[in-house]
Amino acid sequence: MNCLAELCPKIEVYSIDEAFLDLSLIPACDLESFVNRLQTTIYQWTGIPISIGVGPSKSLAKVAHKLAKKSNGIYLLDSDQKIQEALEKTPIEEVWGVGRKYSQWLKENQITNAYQLSKAEVDWIGQRMKVVGKRLVYELRGKPCLPLELGMKKKKGICTSQSFGSMVTELDMLKEALSNFVARCMEKLRRQKSAARIITVFLRTNSFRRDLPQQQLCADSFCE
Repeated sequence: MNCLAELCPKIEVYSIDEAFLDLSLIPACDLESFVNRLQTTIYQWTGIPISIGVGPSKSLAKVAHKLAKKSNGIYLLDSDQKIQEALEKTPIEEVWGVGRKYSQWLKENQITNAYQLSKAEVDWIGQRMKVVGKRLVYELRGKPCLPLELGMKKKKGICTSQSFGSMVTELDMLKEALSNFVARCMEKLRRQKSAARIITVFLRTNSFRRDLPQQQLCADSFCE
């Protein structure tokens, strides 16, 4: 993410391995060469291969990104024809922001791919999917409704969890692991200058060992 920010200052870190970049200042004729350089440079600096999807809105960029993973790692939606073809290839359940219940409802109404959704009547979609659905239709039409969030949003919940590599039978080993997990959570908490109200500790036995009794624990501690 630091490398991406150096190459393209306007960046929204969306998740641990995904980001949105503002490429509006890149001339259309230079867009393909720029993303090629971006992909090559990131690999040279980090050794991490990345795939890049480019579109006139966040939702179209997500569609392009899925297609990029199936090609050479880069996919540009830079024409109406390419956008239509990409949307027709995208099943409705794979559209960013369409969950299982909405995709089932859309299929019941003969909307089975992203292109059909982009052509749907906006107010009708809004009756069921509210403002989120309306924005999604406009986004799929290439009209941006979701601006880049340049500031890092504070997380409301921070989790550190890990499976043990081997059976743990000693209480001291468990205490040490718990202390390390708490320390990591606190580092993340201080980094975003937040404070904790509740600390939850959860623990369970190896669910893959059907030959052993299964137990689980979850305890909350309220912070002053």
